[in-house]
Amino acid sequence: MSSLIGNRYGEAFFEAGRDENCLDSLYDDVCLLRGVLGENEDFLKVMNAPSVAKEERSRLLDTIFDGNLQPLTLNYLHLLVDKSRFGALQDSLEKFIELYREYKGIICAAAVTAVPMSEELTNRLRDKLAAVTGKQVELTCEVDPALISGIRLQMNGEQFDSSVRRRLENLRKSIESAIF
Repeated sequence: MSSLIGNRYGEAFFEAGRDENCLDSLYDDVCLLRGVLGENEDFLKVMNAPSVAKEERSRLLDTIFDGNLQPLTLNYLHLLVDKSRFGALQDSLEKFIELYREYKGIICAAAVTAVPMSEELTNRLRDKLAAVTGKQVELTCEVDPALISGIRLQMNGEQFDSSVRRRLENLRKSIESAIF
């Protein structure tokens, strides 16, 4: 569950990016930051540690991110440090992404298959989903050999499962209900 503070900061960051007409660049920065936070738990611990002075945390931000992030993003991170709100960073990034996708008409979809899909098939699926929804689609692909064959697609909170595993489960349930 996201925090109220994180949501407010995320909304403000989004609005600033829209006002400066740099949302796409900020989105790239947000994706980079999410990766850094996901791969390095110690970074967040240091940035939230009250024993580390704010000035030291600001210098650390400059050392790590100067030249790698848009100035607006770096200023945003400094603001979070100055206001002792760095703990809300993850929630604010999630809120920014939510608002960005809504603004740009982007939906997320996840396709799970038994074997990796080729790039051509992935592009065809993305294009088909975009045609059906009328929106741009961010498609992530995963592999689950337990599906045996077919595809399980998750999009807009719904799941469409045409895998052989699901069909076998349905057949088993049908047989069990007919017997018992």
